[in-house]
Amino acid sequence: LIFLFYDRVGRCNPCGCCSYSLRLQMFLNDNEIRHLAMHDGMLSPFESSMVKVIDGVRVLGFGLDTAGYDLRLADGLRVFSDTLNAGEVIDPKNFDERHLADLSANKDGKFLLPPHTTGLAMAVERFRMPRNVGALVIAKSTYARCGVSLNATKIVPGWEGELVLEITNQTPKPVVLYVDEGIASVLFYRTNDPGATYSGGYQGQSGVTLPKA
Repeated sequence: LIFLFYDRVGRCNPCGCCSYSLRLQMFLNDNEIRHLAMHDGMLSPFESSMVKVIDGVRVLGFGLDTAGYDLRLADGLRVFSDTLNAGEVIDPKNFDERHLADLSANKDGKFLLPPHTTGLAMAVERFRMPRNVGALVIAKSTYARCGVSLNATKIVPGWEGELVLEITNQTPKPVVLYVDEGIASVLFYRTNDPGATYSGGYQGQSGVTLPKA
C-alpha cells in the first residue's frame, strides 16, 4: 500500500509559480511496527503476531499483521439515545452528556449494539506516537461485512492517549461486539518531522472523551 502526494520544494519565484515533486509514502511493515512498539512504546499492550485462537476458542483477530495492527475492543460502550432529556439537537460545541447511555457487556463479554445506533467505545491499546509517525484507523473487514461501520480516524504524530472508536450499526438488527477481541485496524506511516508537537484537546485522553471544540 502506497500513498501518492505532492511535496512542495524550493521557494516561489517572482512570477508566483512553485515547483513540486512527487513522493511515495509507504505504510510501515510488521518489522518496523514491532520495533516502534517494543523499543519506543508506540503501542501498548502489544501482541507481536496476529492472535486468532485463545485456549482453543476462535476469536476475532487482533495483534500485528504484515502491514498494520488490529486493535481490541475495551469494556465500556456509550450509545446515543433519543430517550433521554438532552435537548433536540446534538451540538459539537456544547455537547450534552445526557445524549449518551451506558451499555454493559453481558457475562460472556459481548455487547449488543442496537439497530441503527452509534456507540462510543475504547480500544484496549494505548498509543504514544513518535514525532514522525502518523496512523489511520479503519474498520475490520469482518465487522464491515456484518453492516458495522467504524469512523476512519487520523492519529497525528506526537499524540498520546487512549483511542476512542465511533462504531455504527447500520443494520435493522442488533449486532454483537466482542470485548477483548479485534475491532479495528491501524495503518502506520512515516512523515517529515513536524515543526510543532500535537497539543490539542485530546492529548493524553483517557476513557470515552466527549467532543471538544
